[in-house]
Parts: sequence; structure tokens; C-alpha cells
Amino acid sequence: MEFIRQIIIVDAHTTTAKELRERLQKASKKLNVHLVSDRMQFTEVTSKLIMKAVYINGNIGKKDLFYILRFFSTFKNKDEEDIPVFLTADDYTLIQDVLNNFSIDKLEIIPSPVTIKEVADKLILSALGKLEEPKARGSLKVDKEFLNVFIMSTNKVITEMGHGAKIKALKPTILSKLKEPLKKGIAAKIVLSSDFFKGSFFVSFPEQTFLNFYERVVSEKHTTINASNEDFASELANIIYGQAKKLFSEMGYQLDMAIPTIYKGEIIHKPVYIIPFESDFGPFMLAIAPGLI
Repeated sequence: MEFIRQIIIVDAHTTTAKELRERLQKASKKLNVHLVSDRMQFTEVTSKLIMKAVYINGNIGKKDLFYILRFFSTFKNKDEEDIPVFLTADDYTLIQDVLNNFSIDKLEIIPSPVTIKEVADKLILSALGKLEEPKARGSLKVDKEFLNVFIMSTNKVITEMGHGAKIKALKPTILSKLKEPLKKGIAAKIVLSSDFFKGSFFVSFPEQTFLNFYERVVSEKHTTINASNEDFASELANIIYGQAKKLFSEMGYQLDMAIPTIYKGEIIHKPVYIIPFESDFGPFMLAIAPGLI
């Protein structure tokens, strides 16, 4: 799964290119935009990252343009997928030369004149699969991809710590729509503040599930949650968060340090998103509360 998408703009007009980069980065924090003005810079940048989309302005000159297009004639990314390449040029003869000399599956010629918005929309659709709507002031949105990293991290950590425990994430829902109230037990809370999510993240266990998992990991049997075992909940949340940080780092995004705390009360907040889990040691859940700091 990709989280940060890399976009390259190849353009000799730095003012126009900077305006395009600014528009893209304002559209989504998931877009990392690189500006290059010739084939040498292009080669240097592409040797270090996996591209999601490329825009080329024909003003870079025929020699550099053909060099870059020859690159795309043979290159595929690690998933063996062609990279969308968008080309615009004021010179009609140059466009004809491109069409006569290259056959690139995902090359799209954008007729000139073209606006920065038109180019930006095409790059955003290629990189993200959709045009992200701007958030209203003061609003908070749960990014599904961001949360999916925590689901993946929970799966990995619980399975490994539980010595191959069987675990399955169920369909997310809203706390207020749960048919049965949550059983009281113990939770660990982590406060997150990032460009993609601001709020609190909970790993919550009914008492018996927690005790079952604790016994499996620590090999100690307890009949109740008490001072001698409750810190295990925060330690577990810390390990899950650490795994999530690692995944984000691999995707090019850094999370800040966060300290988990024990949480025993009800989550009094709206909305609260619930990701239920089934496991062979009992049910548990992740809870996501946007805006709860």
C-alpha cells in the first residue's frame, strides 16, 4: 500500500512549475511533488523514488524530451504498471514527432493552451484515483488509508505476540450504531496529531479477552484486571503504534512520538469509529475518535 505518492514535474518555466506544485500540495498532503528542469535532474530524481505520475512541458527542448520519453518506453515500476505521463507543448510539430516516434501506453497529450488546474486535476486523479474535496474549516476527516495502516499493524502485532493467534478485522462501524454495548474491560489510548488525522486512537479489550491474551503472551493466569497486569495494555498499544510508525516511514511519512495511557472509562465523544476484531482469544476493537485530544 502506498501512502505518499510521488509526482514529477518536468518544466523549464520555474514559475509555472512552482504554481502547479503548490496547487498539488494544497490538494492533498499525500502528494510529494518534485520539480526538475532537464533530463539530468530527471534521472537523478527517478533513481531514488517510485513515481506515481509525471507531467512534462515540451519547453524543456526536444533532446531532453525524447530522452525522458525513451525512458518511459521501457520502464515499469515495481508493480509492473505503466506510469501515467502527461505532455503538453505549444509546438504542434514537436507533438507530431512524439506521436510518430513513441508508443507509450499511458502517455496523454494535453492540448495547449492548458490551465494549471487542468494539469493538476489529471495528476491528482492519476496519483490518488480521485479528486480530494477540500475540508471545511474546523472539520476533521478520518483518512481510510491512514487508519488501514493501524489495522495492518494491529494484525501483525497481535498475531506475532499471540504466537500465531488467529485474528480478523470486521467491517468498521460507528459506536452509536453498535447493536450491543461494549463490554467493560481495559483500553490503551494514544493521542495523534498529524496532517492526516488529529484525535485519539484506542485499543480496547473486554476483560476476558484481555486476560486470555495476557495469559497467552506472558504465561500467567489472572482472573481480573489489576495493577499487576494492566500496564500490558499500554505496552501493547505502544508496540502497535511503533509498527505503524515503521510502515509510515517506509511510505515516506514520519509520525511523531506518542505515549500511550491506560483508559478505563467510556469514550464520551462523537463520532467514534469502531473497527471490531474477532480472534481465537476473544473479541476486541480499535476505536478512532477524530478531534478527541
